[in-house]
Amino acid sequence: MKIEIICTIGPACQSLANLKKIIKAGMTIARLNFSHGTYSEYQQIIQDLRQASLETGKPIKILQDLSGPKIRTQNKIPLSLKAEEELILGKDLKISHPEILNNLKLHDRILIDDGTITLQLIDNKRKLVKVLNHCTIKPHKGVNFPDTSLTIPTITKKDRQDLKFGLQNNIDLLAQSFVQSAAEIHELRELSNNKLPIIAKIERPQALENIDEIAKASDMLMVARGDLGVELPIEKLLIYQNQILQSGKANNTPVIIATQMLSSMLVHKTPTRAEVIDISNSILSGAEGLLLSNETSVGPFFAEATLVLQNIIQELTKP
Repeated sequence: MKIEIICTIGPACQSLANLKKIIKAGMTIARLNFSHGTYSEYQQIIQDLRQASLETGKPIKILQDLSGPKIRTQNKIPLSLKAEEELILGKDLKISHPEILNNLKLHDRILIDDGTITLQLIDNKRKLVKVLNHCTIKPHKGVNFPDTSLTIPTITKKDRQDLKFGLQNNIDLLAQSFVQSAAEIHELRELSNNKLPIIAKIERPQALENIDEIAKASDMLMVARGDLGVELPIEKLLIYQNQILQSGKANNTPVIIATQMLSSMLVHKTPTRAEVIDISNSILSGAEGLLLSNETSVGPFFAEATLVLQNIIQELTKP
């Protein structure tokens, strides 16, 4: 069984010389995160990836990761609040995609800044929320709605433009963010002229509820542990990861494990033992892809982190 090593390309590794290093270390798929960067930057990276692949003699696939709807706070200045304090969403605290407010139900939670701040809706008509912990809400922070089924389109205008760019540049794979149902996979497949394999990123509770139909509709699943760990109880994260792996196996859909695989290697040249065991368990549980994000995009030990994955995979898949 081949296990893909997916590395996010960023400032740390995007030069031609460094791309050759990361390919030699074991990268098989290069991930381009379309939440950041310009088309001219992506164009150069794609060109250099293909050149690096040619010079190293190792084939590399290019994954375009579409950003999907990014929900963020839009207050202009930080808001310092005490527990039990109240404010009105859309007035005292504005967010991108304000149409989401119509999806809220009484007592729904709103999580801000990776779940470090929790608000709860106490008056749906007025969109009045109560702050559950002392906090400072800063501008442009991510917002999650774990209790709410959202009706905003998962494929944004930016995604459509990005997809057009990707198709023009012959990318090999697509990753779709914010997936909640199989219908969204079908929509992206139609937009991409049914040309590319689609990876469904599982990062919302609603996706777990529909995991089998999503697995059937997509070509691969990705366990996006970052957002899953915010929107769902973190102590159940392994249970959800295993649920996704089991659905992938049942539907013959390969599963990628992502997020914080080797976070310690952002500052250290070697991984922790816990990280090695996490990666090993992911492989032994049936994962067919492992994804590095910050570890390779901004980390100084991008090649070493990639090699760690390569060495573990080789050890655990020996004949």
